[in-house]
Amino acid sequence: MNIIFNPETKEIPRFCDKKKIVFIKTHKTGGSTIFNILTRLAKRKNMNVACFQHFIWPARFKSYNLLNYSSQPIHLLSSHVRYSKRDMQEYFPREETFYFTILRDSFPQWLSSFAYYKFYEKMGLHTPKEIEKFIKRLGKRFPDHSIGNKDHNYYLLKNPNLFDLGLDHFYHDKARVVAQYVEDLRNDFDLVMFMEDFNSSLLILKEMLCLTDDDILYLKMNELPENEKNRFNIKILADLRDSIYNLNKADMFLYDYFSKIFKTYAQIMSSKLAMYQKRLDDIYEVCIGQRLMKIAYGNRYYSGYLLKQRINRKSIKLCQKLVMNEVEITEKLCGYVL
Repeated sequence: MNIIFNPETKEIPRFCDKKKIVFIKTHKTGGSTIFNILTRLAKRKNMNVACFQHFIWPARFKSYNLLNYSSQPIHLLSSHVRYSKRDMQEYFPREETFYFTILRDSFPQWLSSFAYYKFYEKMGLHTPKEIEKFIKRLGKRFPDHSIGNKDHNYYLLKNPNLFDLGLDHFYHDKARVVAQYVEDLRNDFDLVMFMEDFNSSLLILKEMLCLTDDDILYLKMNELPENEKNRFNIKILADLRDSIYNLNKADMFLYDYFSKIFKTYAQIMSSKLAMYQKRLDDIYEVCIGQRLMKIAYGNRYYSGYLLKQRINRKSIKLCQKLVMNEVEITEKLCGYVL
């Protein structure tokens, strides 16, 4: 990180004067919720949002893939695109851009991806034992591009966060390369958030970017339906847990490295957590009538929201913005459906 935490002052660094924001959106880490927050911020601050000619992930960022890169300055990048230091910093200079991302513990992240992208159907896996054998095969041979070329989401089955942050799978089993790459990321990013401590993450983000209380209000986006979350009773299987951690050991190195920095920041914001949670509970109570199934990417269902029929005039616009998913926001901002 370009501003290192000073343990004597115990203050979180501020980047209020930075005019641009790049959020490297990792998979199944709460990124869709952050996307909603950032695009609301962009609207409030009249920031131009990056729109792509097509969905380019798992390709790395290239400015020529932007729909609007030559006609107007872009202030916010928050779509799924792999990190590319040289190309991104050429278009979003480091000195004027706030870079951040979010990580998640590999075990729940892997399970979430496995269910969300329906790998159990694609690979014909119906029991925990079959899944365990599949994981061991992945550990011996990955990636298999004959599969990945047909289904890009396959690349999320091993160290997805490092992959999204720009390091190809070829290097993931090379400990020295991973360690050096992670060290370099520390200088490239101003903040690394954690899904396990999502509210602290957003309070830190608020402090760093000098945001308002309303800016960091949210409703969970793109959340798996309960029946998908509970499809496999594998959380109690220690062998499978260990296999998943072993498969994603490079991601866990990344996770452990940045968690040490994050915990120091989180401790500073701990006194504000209860009040923040109350505001989140209050806005949910004001806005939401019930949960319902909605369609996200590629006909995948998630647990969405239905607004109450009667919402006070002061809150209605905010409520309407909070329930918009990434597909709806992208269509409104960019004129196309993901």
